[in-house]
Amino acid sequence: MKSRISGRGEKTAKDALRGTRRDGRATRQAILMTAERLFAESGLDGVSIREITSASGVDLALVNYHFKSKENLFAATLSMRIDEMNGKRLALLDQVEIAEYSMRTLRDILDAFTKPYVGLTRKEQRDLSNYRRLVALVANSQRWQAVIFEQHYDPTTKRFIEALHQTLPSADPAKLYWSMSFFLGAMVNAFAETGRVDRLSGGLCHSGRLEDIRRNIVDFMIGGLLQSAGIGERQMKGGRA
Repeated sequence: MKSRISGRGEKTAKDALRGTRRDGRATRQAILMTAERLFAESGLDGVSIREITSASGVDLALVNYHFKSKENLFAATLSMRIDEMNGKRLALLDQVEIAEYSMRTLRDILDAFTKPYVGLTRKEQRDLSNYRRLVALVANSQRWQAVIFEQHYDPTTKRFIEALHQTLPSADPAKLYWSMSFFLGAMVNAFAETGRVDRLSGGLCHSGRLEDIRRNIVDFMIGGLLQSAGIGERQMKGGRA
């Protein structure tokens, strides 16, 4: 009898501990999701910790417990989606059949890079909206290069540059790095959904049509990459971009 009571007590304690851990993860995630939305709207310096706690419905002490500082919270917000996104990017890249001077290969490589950033489903596209806006705010800030981009973004980006070089082996590597750098800058701006292209085009273009943007920016990258590398479309297998 004593051992059964003890066993039930141990089980209850373990269940309570697991419940506490689940609650802790849920609280941390709620803070991150709220912080992502607010930081995407106003940036790091435009949002206070109290605004985040008020909007997420948690105590200030819990933010301090999980993240210690606003800067740490901002860094965690920036990095919370990238590992999963990189996994999807690399999985798609692994499916690409690399063929030298193949237009199809170029497009497949760039599709593999851009599709997870946009979202592979409608729900993902909605869920990633604040993230894309946040990345657009900080992509050109040196403040976060070593903390976030060098660690979380660069290794995957280098894999894609290697794939581009395998496809265009005669290209000057420096041209590939510059082309990718220009492409990244254009990409994060294009997907920030600022509405500027809507105004500039008088409604002809729409910043909310993400798949249209994605296809156009892939075309833009292919054209610029070939021009920069000095490779004519006639040299490519598969015809025009």
